[in-house]
Amino acid sequence: MRSCIDLARSGSGARASLRPAPAAAAAATTAPLCARPRAAPAHCSSSPRPGSSSAPAPAPAAPRRPRAGAAAPAAVAAAAAAADTDDAVSEPFAVAMAKVADDTKVQDLVVLNVAPLVSWTSYFVICTVISKPQLLAVMARVEKAAEEEWGRSKQNSPGSSPWEVLDYGDVVVHVFTPDQREHYDLESYYSMAEEVDLPFVTPNPAGSGSGDAGAGAGGAAAGGASWTTTEL
Repeated sequence: MRSCIDLARSGSGARASLRPAPAAAAAATTAPLCARPRAAPAHCSSSPRPGSSSAPAPAPAAPRRPRAGAAAPAAVAAAAAAADTDDAVSEPFAVAMAKVADDTKVQDLVVLNVAPLVSWTSYFVICTVISKPQLLAVMARVEKAAEEEWGRSKQNSPGSSPWEVLDYGDVVVHVFTPDQREHYDLESYYSMAEEVDLPFVTPNPAGSGSGDAGAGAGGAAAGGASWTTTEL
């Protein structure tokens, strides 16, 4: 049998074999902190969190922007078709309103296609009256015909000044007294506009129209606002 001394010696030897070597323990203690292995933070772990999907959702792709100045052929064709449709409706309406004004015995009646020159309307109807009753009659008859025959309502609130306007958006009716028409001279300002043929208007003999307009302007100038009381 082994003696108690032998057992004690063998036990102490086993415990001693489990202790780290003095050099290895000193190296682990004196190693700098930056050289020691560190555990990865929890938020950097590659394993998914409880309750989350196994893989992150991919980021949505950014939509591609069209090139500047590039228009779709279909959009261009649609815009051109809409312009043709508007013109097909606007010109007959302008001519019809001019016919109403002509029936009210206005002077120097013209219709101008100003669509290529401005963006806010397509046609001007321009005419001259020599009295306030005539001006009011033209405005009332044009407004009535536009509503009853074309289903169109004016977009403004006209009065009874020497230059009045009925604004229908694509068609604008200008009613002038002779002096105001000569002063503002819209025909010269829009000289590049194409004049629309009016089959119901008979050209006046040379000088007759200007003479009538001059007489009306002279009467208005002589009497100041007396044109407002002149009867038809």
